[in-house]
Amino acid sequence: MISPGATNPELTQRGYQHIMRTAGLDSSQGPTAAKYILETVKPQRIAIIHDKQQYGEGLARSVQDG
Repeated sequence: MISPGATNPELTQRGYQHIMRTAGLDSSQGPTAAKYILETVKPQRIAIIHDKQQYGEGLARSVQDG
């Protein structure tokens, strides 16, 4: 199976043998986004907003932990 949007690391940690992704993992995208925000944008305050759906929750958490 090829997934264009599965970003949750748990998908491949389950041991499925035939899963391929075309998108980066939340655990990679989050710290990269956090670094960009902090070093390039240099905001005084940051708010992370998401709709609490599974698709965005992992990435939001990963950016926050960044």
